[in-house]
Amino acid sequence: GWGDDLLLQRPSQPPLVVASRAKVAGPPVFFEDGDFAVVIDGALKVGSSYGNFGNLVIEPAKGETMRGSIRWVGDAFLVIVKRADGRECLRRYSWTSRGDFDEVYVASKGGSIGSFDGWPGSSAVALVHRL
Repeated sequence: GWGDDLLLQRPSQPPLVVASRAKVAGPPVFFEDGDFAVVIDGALKVGSSYGNFGNLVIEPAKGETMRGSIRWVGDAFLVIVKRADGRECLRRYSWTSRGDFDEVYVASKGGSIGSFDGWPGSSAVALVHRL
């Protein structure tokens, strides 16, 4: 295919194309003040409901890629990252200290991370580890 179009639909207005012919890895997630985030073309990108897109881009390190769905928990994004060593990990990227992250969970060699969610206001995370 040609890729995905990421649209923003606001009440009583025509759809706004915020990204065209892109590789969208999972559903967009809204968080504070009408902003939304999505993994697109292997990076975490943030936009606003006013149509600004890509104001903040969190690029993975060389040899890494972000994939799948993301979650907004407290003041951070949870994102699945395929590391340069081939292992998948669940990372928490800080919104208040932009660019800072910690690895919440690392899948076993040959394993992958499926669905996951975080408990708001806590560091607890539930996830599916596929062997």
